[in-house]
Amino acid sequence: TICMNETDMVDWETYVDFDSSSQSCGNFDWYFTSNVVKKGSQECTDLQMAYSEKCCYAPIDYTVPACSLCKQGEVWYDLNGDIQVEFEGEPRSCNEVSNSLF
Repeated sequence: TICMNETDMVDWETYVDFDSSSQSCGNFDWYFTSNVVKKGSQECTDLQMAYSEKCCYAPIDYTVPACSLCKQGEVWYDLNGDIQVEFEGEPRSCNEVSNSLF
């Protein structure tokens, strides 16, 4: 796998420049198999070092209760997702802020 951390997931929707073209991060599994790139080999390590940070993410731990912008106590409110706010010094939509909390 392209992920250095074995518990990370591959982001199939992210594309990187590889082998003279834009490739989905998910294509690395096919590349490793087709080119017989072995786990622990120098080529595998080099590719992981180059692409793991961009192509991989830690899965959500659903055992930890998530923070929500629109829940107070046991009451859920609708998110006005298109409204722009400043978050971490950048303009963001409420949808983006809410999604970043999970």
